[in-house]
Amino acid sequence: MGELKEAHSILKEVPGQVKKKNNQIEAFVLRRGEKLKKQAPSQEFCRLLALELMFLWHAIPTCTEAELKPMLDVCDMQTDHKALHIKSLVEGAIFKELGQEDMAVACFDETIARAQGMKDDHHIPAFAMFELATIYMLKPETETKAKKLLLQIKTEFKDYDFENRLSVRVNNSLKRLKDIENTRSNGASKS
Repeated sequence: MGELKEAHSILKEVPGQVKKKNNQIEAFVLRRGEKLKKQAPSQEFCRLLALELMFLWHAIPTCTEAELKPMLDVCDMQTDHKALHIKSLVEGAIFKELGQEDMAVACFDETIARAQGMKDDHHIPAFAMFELATIYMLKPETETKAKKLLLQIKTEFKDYDFENRLSVRVNNSLKRLKDIENTRSNGASKS
């Protein structure tokens, strides 16, 4: 830990190392690398980016509570206002896994608000909206909100990082909502 100069030097080599720019993870790393090679990032920011990758690769749900709590500490260390949208996304995912839905919702709402008007990182609000939708799907009274968010992702977000991965999850969630709707209407018609 703490070898920032060496890490920054290696980071400058990333663009030359990426072979397949059509591979989602490599394209993402290439864009991040290009952005970060101009100015050396802080150790805290590097840790946050590692957590972002864990989130994007859907690895946070596999972590234990003991592993999640230090991740919140990493988020708390963030001071760069340009990283707050990533911070709040990761925090929301962690709070969601810890069962603190109200905190998760607040973080995802903050993520969406902070991402407004940003030139980069369009995947951030799309993923935040998806995570909000998955929380709203848990209660019948908020299923309409969930469906609205999922449809908004499909119609308003294009050409963002990991779009294919999220599109599959969005479509599966919409199908699940439709199945729930059909089950309810079939149950009501039998009554």
